[in-house]
Amino acid sequence: MHRRPSTNAELRRRAEQMLGPRAPEQSQVDYDIALLQMEIKLQQAQLVISQEELDHAREKFKHLYEHTPIGYATLDATGVIIDVNQKLCEALARERDDLYGAPFATLLGELDAARMLRLLHDTEPGTPVDVEVELVRSDGSVVPARLEIVSTDEGGFRIAIGPR
Repeated sequence: MHRRPSTNAELRRRAEQMLGPRAPEQSQVDYDIALLQMEIKLQQAQLVISQEELDHAREKFKHLYEHTPIGYATLDATGVIIDVNQKLCEALARERDDLYGAPFATLLGELDAARMLRLLHDTEPGTPVDVEVELVRSDGSVVPARLEIVSTDEGGFRIAIGPR
C-alpha cells in the first residue's frame, strides 16, 4: 500500500517542497494559487492510487467470493438475492441469472421458508445465526444444508451455505 498524506498540513508541506520557495518577483497571491494547484495535483494522484487499491481489493474479494468451497449468497434487506457464487448455483443446479432477484425463501422447503423469514427479521447486525434447512434444487430434489446468516450494517444479509 502507498502512504497517503494524513493531514492537510502534511499535504501542504509536500506541495511547498515540490514548488520550492516563492520567487522574489512572484506575488504572495500567485504563490498561494500555485501552491493550491500543487496540492490539487497531489490529491488527484492520491485519488488515482486509492482507486487502484480499491479496484484491487474488489477483485480480490470477488475472487474469494467466487472460489470459496461453500455456497454464498448476498441478500437485500427484504431477503431478495442480489448476488450468489458459482458453488451455490452448482449445488442448486440453477443458473445465476435465475437466482438474481428471487426471494431466498423460494429456495427452501415451505416450513424452512417461513422460519427463514422470521430469522431474517430477528437477526442482529454482525451476529451470526446458524440454521439447518432443506434447499430445493431446480429438479425439485432436496439438499440438506446448514446456513450461517449474518446481517450487515447496510441492512442486508450474507449467507454461507454448507453441508449439514
